[in-house]
Amino acid sequence: MKYIISLVGILTVIWVIEIMIGADGDNLLTSIVLFVSIYVIAFFALRQTEIYPFEEADKNKIIELFEQADAENQSKNDLEYAVFDKKKLISDEKFEAMKAQLLAYMEKERPYLDSELSLVKLSQFLGTSTHILSYVINTGFSESFYQFVNKYRIEEAQKLLIDPKMSHLSLLGIGFEVGFNSKSVFNAVFKK
Repeated sequence: MKYIISLVGILTVIWVIEIMIGADGDNLLTSIVLFVSIYVIAFFALRQTEIYPFEEADKNKIIELFEQADAENQSKNDLEYAVFDKKKLISDEKFEAMKAQLLAYMEKERPYLDSELSLVKLSQFLGTSTHILSYVINTGFSESFYQFVNKYRIEEAQKLLIDPKMSHLSLLGIGFEVGFNSKSVFNAVFKK
């Protein structure tokens, strides 16, 4: 608190000097009134006591309650994460079948060429929920949906780059051909 008061005092002196040196006669009174008003308000705000003061014992009890609540929330979150992490959404057989179906569909139908492909669209093509499809991609391939799809797009872009029939396309044109809908995303993914 002493440091704050000292800082305010130093700033006050600097401000008064600035007002006196740079003031023309018209704004001097306004500047002084504004200056005094701000510092009077600040002075009384710093000296204001608590409206409902707590005793030290009560303050310690309140702090203890907050710390206890934080600890309980943290342990609850850790438990929920551990349960969710171990929870299987589908059986191993269905998981493997879904994974194989997804790979076959990606190879045969090449849905990744659609620049508007989404998790919802792909799950509809495969006849499953977005939740299950996301689980299969995340768990089975250790990738997000977009990482999974963009991997196919990059493989296709690499094929088109060496295809003489596609030599008329720029690198960006090839990016659009394989399903990317923005230059920045294509550049970022292609660099990886």
